[in-house]
Amino acid sequence: MAPFTVHGIWQQKHPTPSHAGSDFHWHVQPALPPALTTAVTAQLAALDLALVGGGSGFAVAPGWFAWARSFSAEVPSEQRGYVGLAGVVVVGEELGATLPSLLTSVELPAAAPFDGGFSAASLAGAATVPAPVDGRDYDAVLPLARLCVAGGRATVDAPGDAGWPRRLGQLLAWLPAEARVRSRQGLLAVEERAAPPLRDVDENIAHYLARGWTHPDGLAAWRLLGAGDRPLVELFEWLGTVSAAWDSAAALERWLRDGLGDEAVARCDAAAPAPLFAEAADAGMLWNRVLHYWGRGFLPGAEERLARALAGRVLVDHLVRLDGGDADLPLRYLRRMRYEALLPSPRATIFAQALRRALPGAVGP
Repeated sequence: MAPFTVHGIWQQKHPTPSHAGSDFHWHVQPALPPALTTAVTAQLAALDLALVGGGSGFAVAPGWFAWARSFSAEVPSEQRGYVGLAGVVVVGEELGATLPSLLTSVELPAAAPFDGGFSAASLAGAATVPAPVDGRDYDAVLPLARLCVAGGRATVDAPGDAGWPRRLGQLLAWLPAEARVRSRQGLLAVEERAAPPLRDVDENIAHYLARGWTHPDGLAAWRLLGAGDRPLVELFEWLGTVSAAWDSAAALERWLRDGLGDEAVARCDAAAPAPLFAEAADAGMLWNRVLHYWGRGFLPGAEERLARALAGRVLVDHLVRLDGGDADLPLRYLRRMRYEALLPSPRATIFAQALRRALPGAVGP
């Protein structure tokens, strides 16, 4: 993997090699291509760090990320105060797998005007394994979860602390690679101010990310969430559909009928001793019948579609557990698959294999 190049970036009135006067200007060292410089400076300027005093912020975009801190200084030629920015821009491909490690290892320049001491550097990004988060206060970490998921603003103590990139890198490691590099901007400030609301799906992701950080089994749940190939936003939108489908037997019937197709259902009804979607007491009992009918050969070739449905149910149950649900909740539909659906042993093995393909790690090796 090619190394990532680290560039220092400043916005200030002190003279630099880029501008010898005392006007506000940007200085990047080593220089970046003009188009990239324009993109980076536009995103950092949009954070309005000069207005929050002592804050820091970041921007993530395809092929690069930047972190900057504000500082207060006096223009040498005028003895007038101003607020400037100092930070880094890290450039390279394949940020998704490596962004947490890059944030953990990058060194920020001093929150002060450029002094000529910054030199070119490179980082060798490494894949990052998520680790438990030190903290159990959901309300305290929720703003940071929102920051990780979609950017925005978070009120924190000491926002200008140079350790914030490392902390954010550790938190971002919980997200799948594609979600880490989602283009966004984030601001850390000490002043309390209401952050703009996120989209419903982003708010849902942030909620369960924060729940995961503060739950003893949160890491296992998030590893399962990242095991599939759906982008995180798409996955949570789908899980909302799965959850709603299991609200009642009638809702599950509509969802499964749509997934299986009318022709498959009609063939099943013609061969089975009773209709596939005969009245059931609840969604769980209906699911047992559907799986049992598949096991008896009335729904040939439907194992992959049914395994994806079960994978969604298992993931939903893992999330519900993070909200305080029963400790055994994520296992209930696996038990139904193994016992209540009365699958013959060879058919149970086939279905377990399909479930492993749909959700690696759900039923063990």
